[in-house]
Amino acid sequence: MYKAGGKVFVSNENRGWVYLEKDWDGGRLHLDLVEQAGLLGGSFSLLDIIQRAGLGGYAKDGQEALFLLEENQFPGVLNQQSEVFLASSLNDWSPKNRPDKWKMNRNELGWELRLPWHELSIQPPFCFKFITEDGVWLEPFHEFGSVLTTSEGVKNYQFDSRRSGRDVFSFEVVDKERNEELDRWLKYRPEGKFGYFKDNDEIEWFRVFAPRAKQVDLLIYQSSEG
Repeated sequence: MYKAGGKVFVSNENRGWVYLEKDWDGGRLHLDLVEQAGLLGGSFSLLDIIQRAGLGGYAKDGQEALFLLEENQFPGVLNQQSEVFLASSLNDWSPKNRPDKWKMNRNELGWELRLPWHELSIQPPFCFKFITEDGVWLEPFHEFGSVLTTSEGVKNYQFDSRRSGRDVFSFEVVDKERNEELDRWLKYRPEGKFGYFKDNDEIEWFRVFAPRAKQVDLLIYQSSEG
């Protein structure tokens, strides 16, 4: 499912997603995964709570786990009068036995169910899925990194408290022309030291490589200690 801590997916619209195995720790793992996939990406951003929940089935919102099903994911199957339930191994895949707990509420996007995060976070990772009142199982987006497929080909979401919602990046895939342009700059990048340094004659240097810059300003400040 995951390799080297994550998975990269690219759509036909030159948009890409990086699914991390656990919440982002502030490092550059998402950048490394894109590079390892042989891609050049830009404009990286974490998905917000609603985007992540819509894509992966859930996200942490404050102290709650927000399970979200958007109506436009299943045109022709769902309508405003549909009743939807959250089924999982926690309720033996029979949510209608406790509709007061597992029935989802209608909102402006579709259906949502909010449960205390602390109650779910103590559980080991578990599978879940959405089902209608009529017994129609709603298949998850199969390219999402944490969707599991059984030996029978059945797909389920997976809840894992290590992924609270800060685990999915979107990015722009740089096209071939821009990629070749960047390769050209990298090829002719000058060698040597950059930034501030002193040479053997104790002469101070400030050196940068900025091939697209029209102007570079050097600002020098004196500390209060002189």
